[in-house]
Amino acid sequence: MTIKRLDADSEQYLSLVVDAQNCIINVSNSWEPLAVQGGAGDSLQANKILGLPLKDFIQSDITWMAVETALKLCRLKRQPLSKPYRCDSPTHQRFMQMDLIPLQPFSTGLVKMQHGLLKEEPFKKPLYIQDMTASQGKTSLPHLILRCSFCNSLKNPKLGFWQTPEIFEHNQTIEQPLQVVHTVCPSCKEARWG
Repeated sequence: MTIKRLDADSEQYLSLVVDAQNCIINVSNSWEPLAVQGGAGDSLQANKILGLPLKDFIQSDITWMAVETALKLCRLKRQPLSKPYRCDSPTHQRFMQMDLIPLQPFSTGLVKMQHGLLKEEPFKKPLYIQDMTASQGKTSLPHLILRCSFCNSLKNPKLGFWQTPEIFEHNQTIEQPLQVVHTVCPSCKEARWG
C-alpha cells in the first residue's frame, strides 16, 4: 500500500498530541464525534483522556512497545513517520494510516499522532471479535487466536501461521465471537515506518 499524507480537514481524520512522557495533552476537533460514532463517546471524551498516558489506551504490551519505539524514532529523527494499519469494524475492513509528526521546538518532545481512513471495504460476512488482551496474564489463554494490532491478520495457535481475518468469517457469530489477544505479527514487526 502506498503511504500518502492525509488531509487534515477530512472528517475521517483525527489526531492527538503527546508530550515527551507520552501523555495526551491535546486532541483534534474531530475526536469526540468520531469517538461517539465508534461507540466510545463516554469513555473517550476529551476531558477524560487529557493528561493520561497514551499507554493506558493500548492494551497489548507488545503493541505499546512498537508504538513507543516509533515515537522515540520520530523524536530522534525529527521528521514525520507513517505506517498503514487496519482498524476493522465487524462489518468493514478499514484501511488506515498513522502519521507521527514531531512538533517544534523539537526540544519539547511533542509529537502529533494523526489517524486517517484511506479506504473501507465491506466484509462478505460480519467478523465479530472479542478482545481478551486485558485477561492475558490473569489466566492461561493458550487457545486464543492472536491478532496483529497493525494488519489485523490472525494466527490460530493450532495452525501456527498468520492468515487474513476474512478467512475466519465463518468460524464465529455475534453470540460466539472469535476470542483474540492482540500482538504484532512478524511482518509488521519488521516493516519500517515510512
